[in-house]
Formats: sequence, structure tokens, C-alpha cells
Amino acid sequence: MQSTHLFPRRTAALLIALAAAGCSVVGPDFVAPEPQMPAAWHERSAQTASSDAELSAWWKRFGDPQLDRLVSEALAANRELAVAEARVREARALRDVAAGGEQPSVGLGASAVRSGESGNTLTGLNLQRAGEHLTNDLYRGGVDASWEIDLFGGIRRNVEAAQADAAAAEAARVATRIAVAADTAAAWFDLRGYASELAAVERNLGSQQATARLVRDRRSAGLAADLDVARAEAQVASTSAALPPLRAAARQAAYRLDVLRGVTPGSDTEALLKAAPLATPNWPTPPEGVPAELLRRRPDILRAEAQLAAATARVGVAEAELYPKLTLSGSLGLASISTGNLSDYASKTWSFGPALSLPIFEGGRLRSAVKAREAGVDAARASYEQTVLSAVGEVETAAAALRETQARRSALLTAQEANRRALGHANDRYGAGLASFLDVLDAQRTLFLAETELARADREVAADQVRLHKALGHGW
Repeated sequence: MQSTHLFPRRTAALLIALAAAGCSVVGPDFVAPEPQMPAAWHERSAQTASSDAELSAWWKRFGDPQLDRLVSEALAANRELAVAEARVREARALRDVAAGGEQPSVGLGASAVRSGESGNTLTGLNLQRAGEHLTNDLYRGGVDASWEIDLFGGIRRNVEAAQADAAAAEAARVATRIAVAADTAAAWFDLRGYASELAAVERNLGSQQATARLVRDRRSAGLAADLDVARAEAQVASTSAALPPLRAAARQAAYRLDVLRGVTPGSDTEALLKAAPLATPNWPTPPEGVPAELLRRRPDILRAEAQLAAATARVGVAEAELYPKLTLSGSLGLASISTGNLSDYASKTWSFGPALSLPIFEGGRLRSAVKAREAGVDAARASYEQTVLSAVGEVETAAAALRETQARRSALLTAQEANRRALGHANDRYGAGLASFLDVLDAQRTLFLAETELARADREVAADQVRLHKALGHGW
């Protein structure tokens, strides 16, 4: 009887001692890294002020309603974005699973068992001598509960890791959203840019065909040689050969837009191919801000930071395995060999008590697991640092490309105007017999190159604008 009274006291003393020993959480606490960032961008450009709301939908700065519609459709139906959103829901559910480990587990159980004893065992022989049956029934029902006391914080560290995983999944979703918007804008500008190049080629082709007809008429009048006609027709054929690759590229851009918007490639191609040629790109330059803003705007940096946080927390999970574990368990229910008296007070059963486990010899497995997690932290930190460096490099590269492409476009615009004047002079001099037909062909050829290169530069300016917005983490 005395031992019965001592059990609760000893149990309470044991719990108090273990709780006092386990008042701290093992493993390192996560500290957000603070990488060294330049004070300003090396590649700086004239910028326009923009609010966060404007940058979250940066494509609207281009003033193109068709682009706005396409990006909206892509963000609503893109399959890769749907995958990323599902990953976020999965990670959040797993976070809740981990958090459930901090709470007690309670279950309800019932059983009805019939068992039979061998008549050739001592127990069976005794039952037979006493006139008892070798078979008996046992009916049980009740509530079972258990609770692992988080003495050293292993469960808490696991929750921290799951929370960081959820943050990483959300950052990956944002990165996918940015990529989908940027890829849609890039494909649309490619499509319109190819339309501009096609228009330039067709315009020059029309001029060259008119020149070829004129030369044939002059030959009929004895004013031009067969060689001039052959040269004119060769130039027409050469210019015509530039059309198929551009038409194919335009269709490829249209197919990309279909895929990005989650529709069957080709279902909307013909309508997209009617896109107007790219207008003169006079859009505002993307605001670059300061480099430090990348740390909170670039989702790949946020994801790398969350992965570092998760890796840090998992060190604590591994270290907690080196220490004792305490589980409280108990049950309350009814048990009887007959259903008739199962609800009687005498059928009551109960149990309660702590269970303590401590690893003694694991062949170095647990300590090696800690070392593995520590190495994972080192890898995650290096990955974070590399992600930051790459992000800064992408912004500098995109800004430099945009500046130089704009400068190239400006020079090509000047060249186009000069070549138009040169062609006019060449035609006049050829008509007056003061220049050879080669001068006309050469002027047409250089104008053709200038106009197609200018159309290509317009497309490249648009593409570089998109790249810079993406590199800066705009779009959310």
C-alpha cells in the first residue's frame, strides 16, 4: 500500500528533474545573414519613380492592353504556376503536421477478443481440473493518450524547419510567377518584333521589285543590260529568302504564348500572328533602386535564406536525438469477459505513467547525423551567398545590355535615315545616267540591312527591358 502512494510522488519528482534539465533548446538559433552589398549599382541609368503597386504589375508600364490581357491569362492558367501553388499548400500542410507533434495524442479504442488455451499446457490442465473452459472472451473499450514532452526542443526545431520549408515554397511560387509574367512579355515582344522585321523586309522587297520592273523596262528600251536585270532579280530573291525564317520565328513565339497561357499550342496562333508591329520603344527605364533592395525583392534570395533557416533548425532536431526522451501515457476504459457487466464500475481500468528513453550506444549514428546536418548548413549558406552574387550580376548585366542596346538602336535610326537619302540620290543619279545600277543595288541593300537591324534592335530593347524587370525581382 505504501508503494502505491509513493508512485505519484516519485513520478512527479522525476518529471520536475527532467523538466529542469531540459529548459533549453539544443541546436543553433537561425540568424538571418547580412551579405555585403554595394551602395549603388555600377551600371546606373536614368530612372523614373515607381510605387510597389506599379512594379508588381510592371508590364502595364508598356501601355499595351494586349500584353496586359496575355499576362493576366498566363498568371491565371499557367501549369507551372499551378504546380508551385500546390507545393505551397503541401509545405503548409506539412508544417501543420510538424506543429501537431507539440500536442498530446488522444485516441479512442475498442476490442472484442476470443482466445483459447491449449489443454496440454500447465495453465490449460489447471483450467480443466477446475472445471473452467479453455476459451474465454475479453471486451475492452476506452481512451488512450500520450504526450512526448519536448525536453530539449527537438520538436520545436522540427516545427521551425517546417515553417522555413513553407517559406521556401512560397518564395518558389513567387519566382515562378515572376518568370511566367516575364516569359509571356518576352514572347509577346518577340512576336511583335518579328512582325516589325517582316514589315521591314516586305517594304524593302516591294521597293526592290519595283526597281527590277524598272530595269526590265529600261532593258526593253535598250537603256539597261541583261546583267543589271539579273542583279535586280537576284536581290529580290535574296530578300524574299529572309521572309520564311521570320514567319517561322513568329509562329514559334505564338506557340510559346499558347503554352504559357495553358492552352493547346496552335489554338490561338492565327489571332496572335495578327499582332501589330512593335512601336517605337520609348518606355520608361525600369527603376533599379539600390542593391540592398534585392535581398527582400528577389524570391530566389528569399528562398535561399529560408533553406538556410531550415537547415539550421534541422541541426537542433539531430542534436535532440542525443538526449533523453520523455513520454507521458495513460489510458482510461472498461474491460470485462462479458458484455453484460462491461458498464459496471468494477470493469473500470486505468493506467498512467512516464516512459523515459536514452540512447546509449548507436555506433556513432546520431553524432554523424548531427555532422551531416551541420554540413548541410554550410552548403545552404554558400548557396545563399552565391544566389546573392548571381542576383547582383544579373541586374548589372541586364542594365548594361539595355543601355548598349538603346545606344545601338539610336545609331541604327540615324543610319536608316542616311541610307534612305542615299537611295534617293542613287535612283536620281541612275535615272540621269550619272551612276551605275550597282550604286542603286548597293543603296537598296544597305537600307534593307539598316531597317531590318533597326526592327531587330527594337525587339532587343523590349527584351532587355523585360530581363531587367525580372532581374530586379519585379512582378509581385
